[in-house]
Amino acid sequence: MSEFVHLSCLSDRSIGTGLIKPSQLVEHYASCGAKAACITDYGNMSAAIQLHKHCRSHSIKPIYGMVVNLVEDKSLKKQGHHNLCLLAKDISGLRSLTKIATVGAMYFYYVPRIDLDTLRQYNEGLIALTGGVKGVAAKQLFTSADADLQPLLDTMRPIYGDSLYLEIQDAPTDSQKRLNEEIVAFASRSGVGVVATGMPHYLLPEDSDLHKSLYTARNYRSGAAGYPLKGAGHVKSYTEMVDSLSSLHQGDNLAPYLSAIDHADYIIDLIEDFDLRDGVKIPRYAG
Repeated sequence: MSEFVHLSCLSDRSIGTGLIKPSQLVEHYASCGAKAACITDYGNMSAAIQLHKHCRSHSIKPIYGMVVNLVEDKSLKKQGHHNLCLLAKDISGLRSLTKIATVGAMYFYYVPRIDLDTLRQYNEGLIALTGGVKGVAAKQLFTSADADLQPLLDTMRPIYGDSLYLEIQDAPTDSQKRLNEEIVAFASRSGVGVVATGMPHYLLPEDSDLHKSLYTARNYRSGAAGYPLKGAGHVKSYTEMVDSLSSLHQGDNLAPYLSAIDHADYIIDLIEDFDLRDGVKIPRYAG
């Protein structure tokens, strides 16, 4: 198997949150022998052109994605949102993502926002991952009276079918550990696929202090007060993902967690290596 690729990853186009330049991410993955590079910024696709350019120059597959902020009703302003990660499986999926990004910008309130009606309208060619502790699976488990993932499955399966995957992450927190355990247990009963990601915010371990400074500037705070990341937020290797999930779930049956790491490679193989310029018509100056 090739080097592990994170299927949720923030670039510097996630302003104030991500710190990874698309060119650096692609070069890093290419040097590690990975077969793909993926960027899933918050509510926008502005890294797509750079991702395409640099992946082509290194002969690896670009995976275009986006983390969307899902609300109950996008027309209402004051309401909480939860995350869903969407990946373009083919050129039709890329077009769906650009439409979703446009809708999100139209209903912007602090962040780009969409609702289930948007997902139902623009679902062609998409793969969906359920996010971490701020994702839709966590919302279902931690905020609903019925702590069961079946209602989420009943909602999302008609939209994405077998292209819906429950996502586990490796943040060293009690809430992440519980979320992972509930997802693995539910998946064993329901047969839904599970995939592991690290949701990197910066490229290398030594970028941690710079990322904390970014949050300090963003939030007008001193030091690392309110810093949201727990554990390492860099682009972890396959071995690092195995180690971090094994550490988080000590004493548990590790097989499903390690299988979720391997499942990322399976999903990458489902995604077409398409040219995002297909079907794009640019006017020519005739003067």
